Amino acid sequence: MLSDNRLKREGFFEPTYVKQLLDEHMAGYRDHRKLLWTLLVFELWHEHWCG
Repeated sequence: MLSDNRLKREGFFEPTYVKQLLDEHMAGYRDHRKLLWTLLVFELWHEHWCG
């Protein structure tokens, strides 16, 4: 849901920044769970309601 290609195609979020958030979170450097959860839920909502 937060892939580079998808984010570029939709144009809502900056893919480079989202990748940085994911990388930092997965490496354990930062806890971005709330922000990543918000981005994920938005993407799910958008897919469901806007197709």
